[in-house]
Amino acid sequence: MKYVFFIIALLALWILSLVFICRWTIKDGKNRHLKYELWTVINALLPVIGFILYSIFIRRKKICRCRFCGESHDKKLEHCPNCGAISSDEDIIEVVGNNPAPASLLVWYFTTVVLFIIVFVLLLINIGGDVINFFESLEGLN
Repeated sequence: MKYVFFIIALLALWILSLVFICRWTIKDGKNRHLKYELWTVINALLPVIGFILYSIFIRRKKICRCRFCGESHDKKLEHCPNCGAISSDEDIIEVVGNNPAPASLLVWYFTTVVLFIIVFVLLLINIGGDVINFFESLEGLN
């Protein structure tokens, strides 16, 4: 009963961090005209690792939109994977990805992660103190 506050705070912070990272992933994916559903699930299951992987593999890519079919694809590809049209600079409507998701969602995400870590450490300190007191009381019985 003593640790209920810590556990509720940890759960609330964890849920808030998931909400922020998933909202950011959805908005960023939509702004980049990507299929963001898979990355949203990855970020929900592994928030910190998923964010790092998303930043490395997705956010660094230059994404363009084919003039013929409108499908988004990697700018490095010579042919559109959807319609097979040759992708040259004049065939590209626009380079997308210059309109990232709002950074405020990331600030809130990292704030909740830091608060989660602080509450978790405080919980460990309290549990550690109780364990030490328990062993000291056992030594006092002998």
